[in-house]
Amino acid sequence: MQIKNKHIRLKAASVLGAWARLAPEEKFGGYSLAEYQGVVAKADGHRQSLTQMDVDYIATLRFRDEADLAMGEVTLEVVDGVKGHEKHGANAALYKAMGYVPRDERRSGLTRAGESEGPLAPGVVAAAN
Repeated sequence: MQIKNKHIRLKAASVLGAWARLAPEEKFGGYSLAEYQGVVAKADGHRQSLTQMDVDYIATLRFRDEADLAMGEVTLEVVDGVKGHEKHGANAALYKAMGYVPRDERRSGLTRAGESEGPLAPGVVAAAN
């Protein structure tokens, strides 16, 4: 069963307000008003900690994303440095080990379609096999 924290907090606020106004000197359930306020304050402290964690989490995600962008740019500069290096270059084993396809192993990407029977005359439907 899920705990309904918001409902519990609203109920505690109602109890605390009524108790403080109508019977501040009385003890209920073995608790004085000050002791109950301490219990409520402890829960509120955790609530504030969670809110701060949410803010920190969102900020950390943003910082990570910015760092990833910078890392990507530096990575490309390093790879470009390998490609332009006199000992290594774009055909080197180092370049391939970095996950890139050396120039010597690349294909042009050009493909030619096979010969077809040519276009059909207007109004002629191709026979189904």
